[in-house]
Amino acid sequence: MRLLHISDLHLGKKDRDEDILLQLEKVVGVCLSEGVDILLITGDLFDVPSPPRATKEAFLEVVEPLRQRGVTLVAICGNHDRGGLGSWDREGLLFFEEPEVLRFGELRLHLFPFHPHGSGKDLLKGGLQRASRYEVALCHASYVSNPAVLSQLGEDGLLYYPLTSTEVRNLPFDYLALGHYHNPMLWKEGACRCGYPGTIEPLSFKEEGPRKAFLVLCEGELRVEEVDLGCRRAFRTMPWRVGVEVKEEEVPLRLRELRGRRDFFKVVLTGFVRDGALLRASLQGLPDNVKVDWRVIDLQRVEADPLLKGFFELVRERDEGDERLLGRGLELLEGHVD
Repeated sequence: MRLLHISDLHLGKKDRDEDILLQLEKVVGVCLSEGVDILLITGDLFDVPSPPRATKEAFLEVVEPLRQRGVTLVAICGNHDRGGLGSWDREGLLFFEEPEVLRFGELRLHLFPFHPHGSGKDLLKGGLQRASRYEVALCHASYVSNPAVLSQLGEDGLLYYPLTSTEVRNLPFDYLALGHYHNPMLWKEGACRCGYPGTIEPLSFKEEGPRKAFLVLCEGELRVEEVDLGCRRAFRTMPWRVGVEVKEEEVPLRLRELRGRRDFFKVVLTGFVRDGALLRASLQGLPDNVKVDWRVIDLQRVEADPLLKGFFELVRERDEGDERLLGRGLELLEGHVD
């Protein structure tokens, strides 16, 4: 038995369906070339509870080759798509909003869909016993023992169903297929292998790097292999230090040169500029795929304020112009706040 684990497609997300569907075509190709029996989706197949009919039909069209080859698709709801689809059972596509156990020969799938009051807690309830050669669980949850997961989901206010390493280690599963966190992670807790495949197409600047799917091989001892999916449009963060990587007068032109590229760019501007207000004004009308993270030190503003100027000169003299210290200090002192 072969499974392919993906998650968090977020179909229906504004202006991204074309890229997501093309990535899904890659997933279908992997299923067919690797002889996959079941495709697992661990939540947020759709970005909204009730996706437009056209979005659902486009999804069904892309996965149609799986149905024709007898590949079963098992999906659980996530925090984005719960409440609109119900139990969607359509020609080889099984979509669940309530806990369920499915049996496929020597394999049991334990399904723990997202629920405002449940999923992770349901997973940890006592009484789960091994009854098949292969025990696999699907859950849309937060593995808080990893600092990256805890930091990102906590920052976004999305720490649903926190699971710890101790709790996972005591579960009677061979593989815990997780969704919710958008970057790929594969690790082991005791005898239980665990995986977040992340999104199949990056959707924000928090999702940099190659996209993954996980091939779960229930052949002898259960094994998990990474499958590189690449991506259609990457999110790239580019540090530009004014006066080093780019001249102040070149910044607007260099930013507009990114217009013709497919990827999304976040340019982090640091360093010193002579006139911040003028530079900001020149950056109006940037391409939609370009975002500027403004961290420069505006020398004109510093020169105009005696308190800022005194602090600036003091720090430059003592700390050789530490830009981070200068920037934070000037931010706090602006307006003469104690």
